[in-house]
Amino acid sequence: MNITINIKNFLEHKLITSSITRKELALACNMSYRTICYILNCEIKNLELINVIKIATYFNCSINDVIAVGPNVNSKIYTSYVDISDALQNYNKNLREFLIRKMQEHKLNPYLLARNLGFNNSIIARFINDSKLVRTLTTPVVIAISQYFNTPIDIIIGRAINCKDNVV
Repeated sequence: MNITINIKNFLEHKLITSSITRKELALACNMSYRTICYILNCEIKNLELINVIKIATYFNCSINDVIAVGPNVNSKIYTSYVDISDALQNYNKNLREFLIRKMQEHKLNPYLLARNLGFNNSIIARFINDSKLVRTLTTPVVIAISQYFNTPIDIIIGRAINCKDNVV
């Protein structure tokens, strides 16, 4: 799955419709100009989820809108998102809690879930069992989790306000 092209297309469309420059976007998103250029030139293979959150926050849209992959949030049900600082600070904790809850509900262990997602068997276990909040999952893994549980990424990471799982 190559989300780089999807993000590039999203940004190109938004730059034109919003009449902003790459430099203005970089400043507004608190990202480096170089990163914005790399995204628009498809030179980044795996964009960090933090940067996707920043882009979605700036354009006040869902993460699934930015990446154009997976289940999306029904805008009639919610359109509010937590503050960017809260989203960036707590997304790992919320992702970890979501995974633990869903694995219990579906009677999965981390190794089986990772295998079902098509990734290294230990990737989920290492993420859940690591007490350091700095360990994160790559964007493709988070997208796969979103698709597997049919839940928008904004809900998984706790970015959406007052929203239940599987609201699509």
